[in-house]
Amino acid sequence: GGKIDATVDIALSKKTESEHALDESGYLLIENLLRTLQGYLQADGNLHALAEGKKHLMVLNEMLERRIDAGVSSMADRELLKSRIAQIDADISAAQMKRSMAPSQLELLSGEKIGCAIALENRVVSEQKVPMDQMLQEMFATHPSLKKLLAQITTAEAEKEKSKAVVWPNLSLRAEHLRGSVYSDDGTSDS
Repeated sequence: GGKIDATVDIALSKKTESEHALDESGYLLIENLLRTLQGYLQADGNLHALAEGKKHLMVLNEMLERRIDAGVSSMADRELLKSRIAQIDADISAAQMKRSMAPSQLELLSGEKIGCAIALENRVVSEQKVPMDQMLQEMFATHPSLKKLLAQITTAEAEKEKSKAVVWPNLSLRAEHLRGSVYSDDGTSDS
């Protein structure tokens, strides 16, 4: 390969690298989608746990009121419980905001309107146990970031070949065709 071949190899390598960069962007988008979905599910779980906690605090509040009326507990206990109820109300509001924002974020990331509630059951995704070596081999073969790096290596090798081609001299070939003979039949020149 000469300079032209090396330049073509570089262009092809850069095209491949760009394709892998596009795939990598897809992976990053999916990662963002999953992170947003995870945030939604965590907020939803927190909301249920906080609501359950508030129910218990309200039961405790009723019991504390009876104890205060009976003179067994102090007013400070009531204020302490009220502050804890106020804190859990603030936590519930924050969890509701986080849960209500997640579908909007998912719509922005996916470009699709989400018209239903998000609900997942707790199920194991896969029962199969795959050996770590096999998972690593599959990752090396399919992950776009790694493919992009391999394409960059190919580009670097093509650029190395191009720089080697610069060292070699350029050859030019010129051919001409003349009719008749430059020399006469007696071996002397016509000029």
